[in-house]
Amino acid sequence: MQLFPGHYFIGYITYNIYVLLLGIEPTILGIAISIIFALLPDIDGFLLVVSHFRRNSLDNPKIEFKHHGLPTHYPITYSPLILLAIFLPNIYTLSMVTSVYLHLLVDSFYTSDGIKWLYPFRKTYYRFCSEVTKEAHGIFWQHKYTRTPLYKIEFVLLVVGGCILWINHIVYYESPLWAITLIGALIVCFFIGAFIFERAHVKYVEKKAKEEKSKRESSKT
Repeated sequence: MQLFPGHYFIGYITYNIYVLLLGIEPTILGIAISIIFALLPDIDGFLLVVSHFRRNSLDNPKIEFKHHGLPTHYPITYSPLILLAIFLPNIYTLSMVTSVYLHLLVDSFYTSDGIKWLYPFRKTYYRFCSEVTKEAHGIFWQHKYTRTPLYKIEFVLLVVGGCILWINHIVYYESPLWAITLIGALIVCFFIGAFIFERAHVKYVEKKAKEEKSKRESSKT
């Protein structure tokens, strides 16, 4: 599985934007809520991974993760959060709504299927800039997605999120110099580790995609 850091950090960055606009200090609760709701639509993907682990088929490149068709990726599912933010407006409810819908918006770009934005009124999948990844699933989608601008933007978000975390310890938490230095070093190490891991995974995906393509071509002859 790839890192997809944009999914992890989009909620954290969103929360910190609200912190800046509202002039308040970030809290652990706010950070946790924003990250959880930014990842919430992908809970179905986690369940699929668990299911494939049980069947010992996770490494099978033929597996097609089409979880955008499940209710956790329906915008209508999270409509109660909009009402909650309207009737109980605060940084937490605003972060919930913004984080979850930004996730769905991101999933509408460079995707194999898209998002059912008008469900249940229409069952049409809406997607944008998806000519490259159209109808590609599983290992083939991962292979094509790594060549899109959005994939690179996700790592930009990773760097931005890490920098915000470091700055917060200077501005809001007033951490001592040794702690600021240590946190900065850990963040840099995390960046390096993430890039090394993902680079290795990209090569793995490319290899598996070529192998699967070769198998399919051989089966046709």
